[in-house]
Amino acid sequence: MEFRFHHGRTEIKATVFVYLFDKYGEHYEDAEREEWGARLNFLGVKATSGNPDISSIFHAFVEMIAILNKSTSSDDPNRCLLVVCG
Repeated sequence: MEFRFHHGRTEIKATVFVYLFDKYGEHYEDAEREEWGARLNFLGVKATSGNPDISSIFHAFVEMIAILNKSTSSDDPNRCLLVVCG
């Protein structure tokens, strides 16, 4: 998978992220995809879809599951910030 560590955070390419949680993913036969999807389940992602446009910009649509802990404190170890970038 395409992960990297940058300035104290883990980053993943938007195209890979969308593939992991693709709303039609049950049609893929990819054990690694399923394994990473299970590992990243804590993010609360319900489904994704991605669409490139004519100017080569990739649009990632992420549907999240509601997470009860809505802490915004940077000191909270349960806080999670999800940013998807192309």
